[in-house]
Amino acid sequence: MPEPERVTIRRIAGELNLSSSTVSRALAGRPEISPETTRKVIETARRLGYRPPPEKRTVILILPDTDTPLQSYSTGMLNALRRECDARRLQLEAVAANHLAMVDERTLCGAISFDFRNRLAFEWGRSHRLPLVCVNDMPHHLDGVYSVFTDEFQAMAEAVNHLAGFGHRRIGLLLTGASTHTSRNRRKGFEQVMRAHGFPLEGMIVDDALFPPPPARVDGLGGMLRKLLDAEVSAMIVCGEGSAAEVYFTLRRFGFSLPEQLSLIVWEQPEFNRFAIPPLTSIAQDFNTLAKKAFDLLETVADGETPDEDVPVPARLISRGSVFVPQKIMH
Repeated sequence: MPEPERVTIRRIAGELNLSSSTVSRALAGRPEISPETTRKVIETARRLGYRPPPEKRTVILILPDTDTPLQSYSTGMLNALRRECDARRLQLEAVAANHLAMVDERTLCGAISFDFRNRLAFEWGRSHRLPLVCVNDMPHHLDGVYSVFTDEFQAMAEAVNHLAGFGHRRIGLLLTGASTHTSRNRRKGFEQVMRAHGFPLEGMIVDDALFPPPPARVDGLGGMLRKLLDAEVSAMIVCGEGSAAEVYFTLRRFGFSLPEQLSLIVWEQPEFNRFAIPPLTSIAQDFNTLAKKAFDLLETVADGETPDEDVPVPARLISRGSVFVPQKIMH
C-alpha cells in the first residue's frame, strides 16, 4: 500500500492562494502575518494533515496553573521531559494550564501535560484538536487523550512489602495535600496490599483531603502525624515528594528516633533524603522512563494510530537507613 503524499507548504499555499513564504511565516507564528491569515493557514494545515519536518517540530508542555508552585515532583518531571525532548531533537515550549490560547495559534505536533488537576483530559477535546498525552493523570481515552503514569499499586506493594520483611505489621499511611488521581491510587494500593498481608487497617490511614476545614480538621501536619503515632504504628509511609523534610523534622521535634523507634518510608526527594540522618528509604518515580514513554505515546497518536493502552511505569524502592526491626520484635 503506497504511503500518502506528504502535505507541503506549497500545497497549503495553493489551497489558500497565498505565497509559500507567507504560509511558512504564518506556521512559524511570525508577527508580521495578520492573526486572521495565521488562523486560516493553521486551520488548513491541520485539515490537510500537515506535519512540520522533524527539525521544526514543536511539542507544547502544559504545566500546572500559574498559582500552583512547582515543587520537587514537578521539577524532576520537567527536567526529564526536557532531556527527552532534546534527545529527540524536538523543540519544546511551555505554557501554564490556565493560558492555553496559544495552543490554537501555532502548528504543533502534540502536547504533553503534567498538570495534575485531573480535569484537562475532560476539557481537551472540546477545545483543541492537538494530540495530548497526560503524565500521572487519570486515563480517559477521550478524543485521543492517553496517559503515562507511575504504577501506584506496584509502588505501594514495594513499600509495604519492604516493611513487612523487617517484621512490621502496624504500618501507617500519611497522605498530604489535595485529593488527586495519584493520591487516591496510592491509598487504594496501600489498602490492597495491607489486606493481602492480613495487617490491620483501622486507624492506619490519615488522609489530609478527607478532613473537614478548620477548626474540625486535624491540626496541621503535626496533628496528622500524632494521629498515626497514637494508633501505635511501628512504621509509616509518607506520600508526596514535597513532604519528606517536614515530616522528618516534625518527628524529630516529637522526640522520635529513626529508625529505632519508628521506621519511615517517604517519596523520593533526593536533595534531602540522601543527607538526612539516617538517610531516608524512599519510593522514587522513574521520571526518565515516564518522559520517554510520554513522547513514544505522543508520536503514536500524532501518527494517527490508536495505542493499545495507557502506559504504567514501575516505581523503585531506594533502601537507605530509615527502616529497622520493630522494638517489640527485638525485645
